[in-house]
Amino acid sequence: MNTGIWLFLEVVFDTVMFAPYLLRGNFSSRLKAGILLTYVRLSIKLLLIHPFRPITEEKVFGFAIRCFNYRTMHLLFRVILLRNEYYFESSNPRPVIFDCGANIGLATLFFKWLYPHAEIYAFEPDRDTFALLKRNVEANNLAGVHLYNVALSDRVGTAEFYMDRANPGSLRMSLNYQRMPKDTSTVETLTLSEVIGRELPNRDIDFLKLDVEGAEDAVLGDLATTGRLKAVREMLIEFHHKIGGERAKLGPFLTALETHGFDYQVDAVCMPLYAPGRFQNIMLYVYRAA
Repeated sequence: MNTGIWLFLEVVFDTVMFAPYLLRGNFSSRLKAGILLTYVRLSIKLLLIHPFRPITEEKVFGFAIRCFNYRTMHLLFRVILLRNEYYFESSNPRPVIFDCGANIGLATLFFKWLYPHAEIYAFEPDRDTFALLKRNVEANNLAGVHLYNVALSDRVGTAEFYMDRANPGSLRMSLNYQRMPKDTSTVETLTLSEVIGRELPNRDIDFLKLDVEGAEDAVLGDLATTGRLKAVREMLIEFHHKIGGERAKLGPFLTALETHGFDYQVDAVCMPLYAPGRFQNIMLYVYRAA
């Protein structure tokens, strides 16, 4: 089947699949309409322009954003705005937000759109992607955004980072070889506990977005071991289930959350369901138990 037809069917499927998340969310009707119209505009550009054509600039919720290509921009917008994954409500007008796995910064910009006075700590290990993240933050004059060109782990040092030089900004770049068995680079690693202890020793983290392509258990383990997990109020975690067909380890991950006083909601898709060993992205909205 023609590539263009497959791309069209993918857009239609994703719209039907994820638009209900937005429609049932807490944005006003006016904002929902604006998000849907922007999604339609990006979808049309994705279909009419080569999906891997570089984006010099695109306007999204009032910000000027550059991205590696329309396919990545469309995917990021679908996850962040259409699926409404990173929306959270805070009584603090200046919430502290950690964007772990920031990529080009669309989530960072979304957080600033949601809470203009937020203090944000954004982490992105890939050098080229980090350069675009830095450009997007600076071009939009975002204050209170702290950028780290590091991979988050359970130790401070360096590590092999797996990426694809032919697909810059890929959302599958990882410290786990099985997640991106392509090219490698050496990156610095840092622990969240070290950042919290140095920058925010006596403050709460209002929201932690954790999308680190398989390193989430190491990051959570570090926070739990050092006692820094108690500073976190809410989290949105993308858990990468069965990378490379590995044995399931979701149980211990959830147990760690429960042990440290958290409750959670789970959202996952697996089609067909009866698919032993199949990789899944599992979304966890995590919050303090009452």
